[in-house]
Amino acid sequence: MFHRAAQLVRKNVKKLNVTTFHAFGLKLIKKYANQMGFKNGISIADPSDQLAILKSSLKKITYDTKKFDPEVLLSRISRAKNNGYSSYPKHYDRDDIDAIMPGLMSDYQSKLKQNGLVDFDDLLLLPLQLLQKEKEIALTESLLYQYIMVDEYQDTNTIQDAMLRELASYHRNVCVVGDDDQSIYGWRGAESKNILEFDQKWQNCKIITLEQNYRSTKNILSAANAVIHNNTVRK
Repeated sequence: MFHRAAQLVRKNVKKLNVTTFHAFGLKLIKKYANQMGFKNGISIADPSDQLAILKSSLKKITYDTKKFDPEVLLSRISRAKNNGYSSYPKHYDRDDIDAIMPGLMSDYQSKLKQNGLVDFDDLLLLPLQLLQKEKEIALTESLLYQYIMVDEYQDTNTIQDAMLRELASYHRNVCVVGDDDQSIYGWRGAESKNILEFDQKWQNCKIITLEQNYRSTKNILSAANAVIHNNTVRK
């Protein structure tokens, strides 16, 4: 993808950045590690690291560790982070897990940081918190990116949408590509409203519709259109 984009921009290839949101987030974390409180380098926690730290945190805040499934707890933490929470909201779920989550998530996050670790969800959450808190850094980063294009925008989540707005706050040259009928990642935090409401968040935007499908057969298109016909929340 980088090679194809480089052929288009040619002379400006050194200024080209082709990346995923998560890889970009890691780049920002490493760039501003000191400002974020990481003094001795950063590594990404693998699933075994996460489980070990979570079990340690769980043992610290409750005597009845067997009552809770660590995998479920990690899933809840991930869901909270992808919704933009820096700490677990008390109103999130009304059950026994809800009662322990604020303290558990706080201790889990603290232990990650003590060990110079970030989990996969932190690659989005921590850079967004940095950009929202440190306005000089946000401006510095925004100045770097004169044009930003995001693909598959219907599959972005709350944090990715907010990160885009921070990065494009200066030049305000944004192009997103997506299909609100193909949003299938709601189970991992994707918000189709990001593309549905894009023209409300970015004034004077131009909408270009791509209505010709060059890849699928007639049978596939007929089946897809029959399903899409039932989608009432779409452009």
